[in-house]
Amino acid sequence: NNNLRKITYITYHNKKYIPYVKTLDNKMIVIVCVPKREMFNLILAQVAALLAIFILISVIISLLLYMGLNNNITKPINILVNIANKISKGNLDMTIKIKKPEEFARLASVFDKMTKDITTITKQREKIEAELDFAKRIQASSLPNIFPPYPERYDFDIFASMTPALNVGGDFYDFYFTDENKFMFLVADVSGKGVPAALFM
Repeated sequence: NNNLRKITYITYHNKKYIPYVKTLDNKMIVIVCVPKREMFNLILAQVAALLAIFILISVIISLLLYMGLNNNITKPINILVNIANKISKGNLDMTIKIKKPEEFARLASVFDKMTKDITTITKQREKIEAELDFAKRIQASSLPNIFPPYPERYDFDIFASMTPALNVGGDFYDFYFTDENKFMFLVADVSGKGVPAALFM
């Protein structure tokens, strides 16, 4: 009996069998021999089934993770990238809304506020530039700008121009006859540049 328990397999008609030995309460010994190939085929089938189930579960989990990442990270990032590209091209007339996830919703609200601020600043700047351009035209019109100023005079000629460093400046010039033979000209410059110098002038 003990020797039989130690046997790994036995051979019968050129086939290998794995013995299973059980001693009953009445001292009878039951021996069951299972063909070795069938035993291992059954084990391999079970292993293959477990492996297939594991692979299937892994694929399902991977798909779920991909869908979750795609919905919660990839899509919001792509939306923000597209919005950033539009903003870089000067398209500021848009409302940016992303509801979830919360981090991207906050980032989208920051983008939205930024575009509105840029729009407001751009409009204010355009208004200031228009006003400065108008001031520049007024300042230029206050200076002599028709040349030659005295086409009937052949004994001298004069030309003047002013090009401010900014839109407007603190430079000034003028010239005129005080009488038939006396000619006066004036050149002035205020320290500084821009609107303050122009106002002082």
